[in-house]
Amino acid sequence: TSIDATAVRYVYLDAPDTNNVSVVYSRSGGMFEAMAAVTTNGGGSFALTSVYGPDFVASVRDVEMLDANTIVVAYLAPFGIDIAINTAQSVDGGATFPSFGTIDTALSFQEHMSLASSSTSDLALCYQNINEDNYIATSSDSGASWTPVLLEAGPNTNTLCAIDMVSANDIFVLYANSSGGATLGTTANGGTSWN
Repeated sequence: TSIDATAVRYVYLDAPDTNNVSVVYSRSGGMFEAMAAVTTNGGGSFALTSVYGPDFVASVRDVEMLDANTIVVAYLAPFGIDIAINTAQSVDGGATFPSFGTIDTALSFQEHMSLASSSTSDLALCYQNINEDNYIATSSDSGASWTPVLLEAGPNTNTLCAIDMVSANDIFVLYANSSGGATLGTTANGGTSWN
C-alpha cells in the first residue's frame, strides 16, 4: 500500500495488533517534515498527519503505538540555535500530535533515538545529548513528562542506541560507548541504577 509519494527518509513503524499500524517518517526535499501515517484496517488505507514542520530540522526518530488511539513519536526540531529532542503524543488515533516539549538538546539532526513501551503509560527513550553523553529518559504518563538519567558521560562519537522495556522497572538499552564498542545496560528499578 502506497503511503506517501513524497521523498522520505528516517522511517519507523509500530503495530500493537494486525489492524492498527503507525508509521512515522521524515519528508525530505529542501525542508523536512515529521509525518505520521496511521491505519486501523491493517494497511488498507492510511491517514496522514504532520507531527512537526516543515522546517530545516524536522526529523522523526521513532514511534510507539500504545493502543489504537495513543501514539507517541520521538523527533528532532529546532530549539533556538540548538536541536531539541522532543516527543509528541496523539490520543485521537493520529489525527493530531500535540508536542510535549523538549526533553534535551542534541548535537546534530543526525542523532539516533530509540523509543520503547511496556504499557500504555510506561515509556523509555535512549538518546545522546549535545555534550555527546548517552542518556535514557523514562515516562510513566504516556510521554507527558520525562525523567532523564545519564548512562555514560561523553564524548561518545557514535550516536547509536536501542532500547526495550519488559516492564516499567525492567529496561534494557544497548548503546555505543566512549571506547567505540557496545554496552548493554540493564535496570530492574526503572532506570534509577544501571548494571
